Amino acid sequence: MYGVLRTEGDSDQYLTTYQTSLAWCINSPDKMMLEDKLYFNLLLEKIAPEHAPIIYGFIQEGKVYSIDDDFSSDRPIHKLSDLLQLHGKLVVKPVSGGGGKGIHILCSEDNPNELESKLDRDEIYIITEFIEQGNYIDSIYADATNTIRILTLNDPTEKSPYIASAVHRIGTRSSAPVDNFGSGGLCCGIELNSGTLLKGAPKPNSGEIEWARSHPDTDAQIEGVSIPNWDELCESICDIASFFNGIPIIAWDIVVTSDDSFRVIEANANKPGFKTIQMHEPLLKNQKNLEFFESHGVI
Repeated sequence: MYGVLRTEGDSDQYLTTYQTSLAWCINSPDKMMLEDKLYFNLLLEKIAPEHAPIIYGFIQEGKVYSIDDDFSSDRPIHKLSDLLQLHGKLVVKPVSGGGGKGIHILCSEDNPNELESKLDRDEIYIITEFIEQGNYIDSIYADATNTIRILTLNDPTEKSPYIASAVHRIGTRSSAPVDNFGSGGLCCGIELNSGTLLKGAPKPNSGEIEWARSHPDTDAQIEGVSIPNWDELCESICDIASFFNGIPIIAWDIVVTSDDSFRVIEANANKPGFKTIQMHEPLLKNQKNLEFFESHGVI
């Protein structure tokens, strides 16, 4: 598990690679509504509009379509130029997939002509607002949008979602403008009771994890920093998750905003990232998590 040093007797507290493959099968076919980012965002606007990013449109087969009217253009640059002038900054990302792949962040001074050649014409892209992140994390690393991944599981007894684990991704020079762990970003633990950041580390190429208590590029302190309104954030995520009871395992990617609220960037039900989460603490150490996976025959 990324070279994590396991203490004697705790090996059975980790969800193994084999058990992880079984866990992927727990979610019903309903999970596909989360994997389509456009569909999910439109659904989120109905469930929790205050936590949904604004979607301006989508790009398909080289044409831009607006969400709120019948506008379409022959080439993406036409509509994107208008939107950039209006909003200053945009995010263009594939409607499916993950890992930070295919994401483009456009600023008002950028030339949209350069984006056109980078887009896969066989892919659908959504166009969303750029979310300004909160000062607590912007002061650590400002050149990436730094997201929290929160894992919710459905309590088999209470039949309601709860927070099973959470980590904070933080970008670096290697990963910017995204925070993706696989591209060189840091993954930091979160103390669930308080919302306090723990030490973090990049994905190890080999050997043991190289833990960091401060950011390697900015020297800003990471360990001990508090996430604003953590309790309210967790409660809201559980409320949103309750609308998806047919999907017992969901990994939510969120950004805490400059007003200390949050936006849900996406929800992952296919591969929630158990390996990365367990880099900080084994999932089965928590009794509720253990009971969840036992109830679904994973253990």
